[in-house]
Amino acid sequence: EYDYLFLVDSDTILRPITVEHLISTEKDIVSEVHWTFISNTLAPNAWLYDNFDFAYKKSKDEKITKAQQFLRMFEFHHKLRNPGLYPVGGICDIILMNRKAMLAGVNFEDIYNVSFVGESAHFAIRAAVLGFQIYIDTCYPAYHIFDDKQLANVNDYKKQLIDHGG
Repeated sequence: EYDYLFLVDSDTILRPITVEHLISTEKDIVSEVHWTFISNTLAPNAWLYDNFDFAYKKSKDEKITKAQQFLRMFEFHHKLRNPGLYPVGGICDIILMNRKAMLAGVNFEDIYNVSFVGESAHFAIRAAVLGFQIYIDTCYPAYHIFDDKQLANVNDYKKQLIDHGG
């Protein structure tokens, strides 16, 4: 009988204000951005379509070039580097879900007829089917430790937060 469920991967460092800020957005499902390497590309923990499609298509019948794909991905990533709250198609690693979404049945169980790998894709699909818009917040970016180099830089991240007021 809780108002919210907050999930965060253990390799992610949050700012002290993160949970309070995410609640203040008053969204049913919201995440805080962090950046990580996916296929040798620095990418956010949010996507627009399918499973980690960063804005490659706008409709299922649209044909676009590789250059157009790259431009759209760049534009999406650039937007997420600016503080704000943005609708997205999927999120992972940091999720705040309110009671309404929980009671509606948004969860991470596999969908038997969907071949996407990973519980985040199944979560996003289920949320959309149940009528929930997913959001990514970019006001207080988290720090994702995706390899030993990032682990070594945790203290620098913490110092940067202190130097800039949290």
